[in-house]
Amino acid sequence: LVGEAATVAAVLAEVDRAVAGLQRGDLFIMTFAGHGALVEDYNGDQAPRKTDQAFCLFDRMLVDDEVVVRWGAFQPGVRVLILLDSCHSGTSPTAGAQLETKKRGAGGADDPLARLAARSVGSPAVPRVRALRSEQHTTANQVQEAELRAATSALDPAGAIERTRATILRIAACRADQTALEAGRHGLFTQTLIEIWNSGRFTGTYRDLVTQAGERTSPYQEPTLDYYGEEVQSFLRGQSFR
Repeated sequence: LVGEAATVAAVLAEVDRAVAGLQRGDLFIMTFAGHGALVEDYNGDQAPRKTDQAFCLFDRMLVDDEVVVRWGAFQPGVRVLILLDSCHSGTSPTAGAQLETKKRGAGGADDPLARLAARSVGSPAVPRVRALRSEQHTTANQVQEAELRAATSALDPAGAIERTRATILRIAACRADQTALEAGRHGLFTQTLIEIWNSGRFTGTYRDLVTQAGERTSPYQEPTLDYYGEEVQSFLRGQSFR
């Protein structure tokens, strides 16, 4: 779903279709690469924090709670893998690196932005933050406030997580308090995953995947791994994307 096709209704319809059709042993992969934002937490599930994470889609922002509440409806034994390359996509509340640190970088031949620039074809490789400008963010929150409140204030994501009998793994490009970088054709996180995956030659687990991604994207951003539901350990120990 790209451009005008990437509406809130279309994304949620695809998730609902997976909920209705998948059975034990099936793997549902959901990916998002684009702008991420922080919006007001209208249902209080993020307390003591006052913000929720959201994906910036074509028609409005999609708050993560709107997706999370659907996980409880998946059949037992379904595996759900979520890959997010956007700002504020993880969950860790610890302090994040500042943009100036990202701009300075690590330097040297092994610097992740140097690798990214070397692989960029036909597009500028100057690193930039994959984030809305502050005035865009403020305007979007103001314009969409009533719609976001109506869509999320009555949701109970914590209850949905408690009911979940599927297995949910979420791998995010950075912590909730961090922004994600991009340069050239891909985001830094996406390009890193492509390199690690190596056309299917990677045989490690999801923990291995996140560990290696963190080593390659440091010091710019810290990928995170969150999981819940049943049969989590077997999913984590299994070979990635199998």
